[in-house]
Amino acid sequence: MQHRIFNSLQIIANILMMKTRITTSEEARRHLEDAYSRVMSVATLQRHIDTAGRSELVEVVPYLTTLCDGLAASVIGEEKKISLKYAFDSAMIPPTEAVSIGLIVTETVINAVKYAFPQNRPDAEILVRYETSGADWRLTVSDNGVGKQKENGVAPPSEGLGSTLVKALTQQIKAQIETTSGPKGLTVAISHTTFSPRLA
Repeated sequence: MQHRIFNSLQIIANILMMKTRITTSEEARRHLEDAYSRVMSVATLQRHIDTAGRSELVEVVPYLTTLCDGLAASVIGEEKKISLKYAFDSAMIPPTEAVSIGLIVTETVINAVKYAFPQNRPDAEILVRYETSGADWRLTVSDNGVGKQKENGVAPPSEGLGSTLVKALTQQIKAQIETTSGPKGLTVAISHTTFSPRLA
């Protein structure tokens, strides 16, 4: 069943790519490319969900490594000269948390690919990190792109589909989200911290 689902997603993605190549409308092409990226990233993530869902705990390093390698191949591809790098601390996490973190990584990487580098740059880079300290952890997706750009002095709305999904997933795993933007790029940080009150 998992194999059939993955094949079906691949077929849908191939159809979208074919339509992208023959359309003459620039707006339609952008929408089709966006749909293609999302279908391929869902296909990439889907390959890991079944295994994660059947395990008591999921090992972070191989899980996120395989996910990022899949995103680099499906979302970035060969046309865009963007390097996707990553560094992960060793940890074992519940499968439901693993799925949410995987979706957060997928959405934030897609957003970085779409918006961070409006022009090709040889040094374009996206970095995904997962760091742990005891029971606390921090996931960051950062880029060295243009940051949030303003049009006529007004910042664009931040509540796109990807941002809304990331916020919902962050709340689902009881974490906090912080987004920082500057001339050296944009960073999305998801933090889960525990608090033990001091004894009186």
